[in-house]
Amino acid sequence: MTGLRNPPVLVTGLLAALALALASPGGAAAQEADDAVARAIRLVADANQMALRGDTAAALARLEQATKLAPNLSDAHYRRGMLLAHQAGNEMTDMFKRRAAGAALERAIRIERGNPSYYLELGRLRLKQGLGRLGAQRMFDLALNAARQRGDAAVIAETEAELGDIYHRRFQALDHRRLMTNDASQFDPDEAINNPHYAKDFLTQRTSEIEDSGELDLRRAEAHYRSGATAWPGHDRANAGLLGILLDEQRIEEFHEQARRFMAAAPKNPRAQLFLGLGLWRMGRAAEATRAFDRGLAGLTPGERSRLTNLSAILRRSDAEDYQGLTAAQRAEFDRIYWAAGDPLRLTPENEHLLEHLARAAYADLRFSAPELHLRGWDTDRGVIYMRYGPPPVVASFAPQTDRRSTDPAAVGKITTVWFYPERNLRFVFYGPPGYNFARFAGEFQAYVEDTRYQMPVKYDNVPVNEAMDSISVQVAAFRGTRTTDSTELVFFAGLPLARMAEGVDLIEGPIEHGLFITDPLERDVKVERRQETVRFHSESQLEQRTFTSALPAGEYRFRVEARQPTTRRAARGANRLEVDDFARSSLMLSDVVMADRVAPRLEVPTGHRDFLIDPNPAMRYTPGGEVHLLWEMYNLTADSLSSVWYDAEIVLRVQSIERRGFAARIVGGVLDAVGTTAEGDDQVSVRYEVRETLGNRDRLPGWVAVDLEDAPLGTYVLELVITDRISGQSALRRRVFTVSDIDQ
Repeated sequence: MTGLRNPPVLVTGLLAALALALASPGGAAAQEADDAVARAIRLVADANQMALRGDTAAALARLEQATKLAPNLSDAHYRRGMLLAHQAGNEMTDMFKRRAAGAALERAIRIERGNPSYYLELGRLRLKQGLGRLGAQRMFDLALNAARQRGDAAVIAETEAELGDIYHRRFQALDHRRLMTNDASQFDPDEAINNPHYAKDFLTQRTSEIEDSGELDLRRAEAHYRSGATAWPGHDRANAGLLGILLDEQRIEEFHEQARRFMAAAPKNPRAQLFLGLGLWRMGRAAEATRAFDRGLAGLTPGERSRLTNLSAILRRSDAEDYQGLTAAQRAEFDRIYWAAGDPLRLTPENEHLLEHLARAAYADLRFSAPELHLRGWDTDRGVIYMRYGPPPVVASFAPQTDRRSTDPAAVGKITTVWFYPERNLRFVFYGPPGYNFARFAGEFQAYVEDTRYQMPVKYDNVPVNEAMDSISVQVAAFRGTRTTDSTELVFFAGLPLARMAEGVDLIEGPIEHGLFITDPLERDVKVERRQETVRFHSESQLEQRTFTSALPAGEYRFRVEARQPTTRRAARGANRLEVDDFARSSLMLSDVVMADRVAPRLEVPTGHRDFLIDPNPAMRYTPGGEVHLLWEMYNLTADSLSSVWYDAEIVLRVQSIERRGFAARIVGGVLDAVGTTAEGDDQVSVRYEVRETLGNRDRLPGWVAVDLEDAPLGTYVLELVITDRISGQSALRRRVFTVSDIDQ
């Protein structure tokens, strides 16, 4: 997945050397020299294959032998220098290896000064030598001139990418730069951890932003990347560098066009597809983004695909350890359940959280990868935070400290970068060396990161569907099913916030999509019901309540009710766990109590809840002095010889959370015997009445009353309904929690 590096150079060099050997004058000595060169060429080819297989030591041995056989074979010196350079890191312990690499590359240049690849590789080596950046840039300039003379598009693109990196990293060293004011000397990472107000106060009160810092370097970087992509439209690094700049500057349309060109030129490069998916997702084109991400994932090697889709980074540590212990099949099933449960809106065909996860991974790969350190962006400290919490709203960087008496020696010579998420007061601090696309957590931030990970493994606050998400109140009531089925009938009373979804929108009417989705514990669909209708948004007569019904066997489920306005893309949802009873016992049982604003029978002798006109109160929230209408069903009441039942009904209202003071309640409607019954209490009210009624051939008996709360103060209450069968002596209880509040506030 890395950019193609000057592929024709080695073969061309070997052919040139072979042609030179064949053109040498005759004679035994000349023949022996020709044979040595030919053997050296074969050794270089063998070394190349060994290096591709990862056997660097054997490859270096072959190349050293080749340089002895043919001291003037430039490709042998070049290949040996390149392998040594790739082995050498930036540490002092690698100094001698870097020197040996440099000597081999310089020897290759002396033999063949017109080969651009030699200058290119020596320039890369100079970058590892710390103070050799000017020398590296000079080598890259020589490589670029030589490549242009040869018309070598591959080396032109690769060299332009290297030059782009140099200027872009200069810009990054100054990007988001702030000056410290008010006698501030340094940003203290430990204080940022311990004091939750420190990061915000420091950034707002003790720093000032520097406008357009490093702008010239950024424009030079863009020019080099663009030249590289023009020379070779499918070049990975040149395109990645250019796309990174365009995205950071929010030039989304340009980003999309460049990503599309990259994909067209390199259709088999999975990174091109992933970057295209990133751009499409940021443009709000979810369906196209899904297809691009799918193509990108399909093109990755199994190892790369597993690493990209791995959920460990966005799980709590203990969960991540369990996750890593799963088999491939188990992990795939876990992934399916995880993303199904996390889908923010089932009404849309795409999973917005999954798309955001893939987009964050693509961005991390684009912006935080460090090829020289063999690090992919999502494996870096910044990449992990980006994967969990998305783009930081506030970024600030501070110049490297030079005082070795600093309170944090690790900060000396490093750029300090702060990421701040104000909405959740998350702050992360990184130290990074200037000129390198690499940074680590500062101070003790690794511990803070783990604490934050436990409390908040991942957040998708920046996903557009979440930014505009409203809530739906849902009251669920369970009733016994019909005599012909063992299922339980669930009724979902939902309050769609249609007025809020139309606020500030000049629409008289428009479509509304809404639906009910029920899944089992493994997130498999049990019930899916979608509806679409046209509503009048600003009409006072427009009802917001919607009712769904579903018959389910006993068990555990999850449900969600959703609504979406396609024009404004505003959405709302309500979701919860659902435990379904089977009502199979022969003892006295009660349905759930429906809490409504009005309940009225449609028939003179109603047989169940279906025979009532119900104006539900999905939120179970009432205004002071309002009436609470209740409806329920009773099962298995014992009838006497005349098919009559006789039971006591007791309604208890208990204060849960208000200022403790007395209140009163009064039954104002329902069955005839209950009219006018009153009771008073201190922290609770208990209202009791008795009922005699003919059961007939009904398999259940409905009950309904209206309770006037009179002077009940604002607060939360527990309502208990207790039914006691006078004949059998059995009792059954149901509870609801409701609130009394000023709805307008």
